[in-house]
Amino acid sequence: MAGRPGRKRPYQLVDDMVTVGAKELMEQLQVPEERAKELMRQIAHQVCYLNARCIIYVPAALDFQLSQRDEQIWAAYQQDGPPPTCARKYSAARVEELAAEHHLTAVQIYNIIRLMKRCEVASRQGVLPGLDPD
Repeated sequence: MAGRPGRKRPYQLVDDMVTVGAKELMEQLQVPEERAKELMRQIAHQVCYLNARCIIYVPAALDFQLSQRDEQIWAAYQQDGPPPTCARKYSAARVEELAAEHHLTAVQIYNIIRLMKRCEVASRQGVLPGLDPD
């Protein structure tokens, strides 16, 4: 039975997580090879367990910081659109303009806006002594 094309990719992802993680553990923390592989297998299986039956997109170049594009979208969303439409800031029409301009969907633009809003609020918000930040 041949299966669907790409069927081995999830298994390859798990193997890659174990290989890369074990290599980093050995280099960074001088963990013995067998121990590093065993730790990474446990971590990989926990990640699989937590994300079982989910469809996950893994981007080619994962950037953990907000990208420059997202910051530009956030700044543009807070300004009126350019002529000829001149969509008002903070409007659905402005979201549609930004989606077309950046070749994204409106849902992706809304997700970027939501994330940027959260980050902006978090950067302005203080933490009370004795309380753990999220």
